[in-house]
Amino acid sequence: MLLMAFAHTALAQDGAGGVAARMRAATEAVVAALPGSVRAQLLRPFDDRDRLDWHYTPRSRNGVALKGLDAPSRDAVHALLRTALSTAGYRKVVNIIELELVLREIETTRVRERGLDAIRFGWAGSTARGRPHYYRVQGPTFLIEYDASQGGGNHVHTVWRDFSGDFGRDLLREHYRMARGTSHRH
Repeated sequence: MLLMAFAHTALAQDGAGGVAARMRAATEAVVAALPGSVRAQLLRPFDDRDRLDWHYTPRSRNGVALKGLDAPSRDAVHALLRTALSTAGYRKVVNIIELELVLREIETTRVRERGLDAIRFGWAGSTARGRPHYYRVQGPTFLIEYDASQGGGNHVHTVWRDFSGDFGRDLLREHYRMARGTSHRH
């Protein structure tokens, strides 16, 4: 419903034709392309609280995951994006999606290579809402920390560490390593 309202508003601003008409047609094509169960996940009431939740915080979101759509449904979503964005804007969106896929594959491969059995999860503190708590997920190549110990458990700090160079490369160490066994001296 929110998607349809977006297209309807654009149509009202653009009159009977033009971009808004193409956007409404593309929106209707997205909705029509989705199987009923998926369509129910997509369509939300206009006054849904998620409509106003624009800040970025990594967490589960309502809606439909692109990766779970079949090819015709994904094509319909891309057609909608092309009507709403400039060519350069659409290209940027596609590049970001592709980069996310590449990064996910790299991360998944690294975790698998190191072994899932090496990943540990630990919790400290209360499990009651509003009480201080902390947890950590750590493997040989990464660390994820969630610390809600300040403000009675209501002030959160999170950390993601990639041990392979998230603070930059150690160029001096690399230089010394490459110089070993050569005539280069310091």
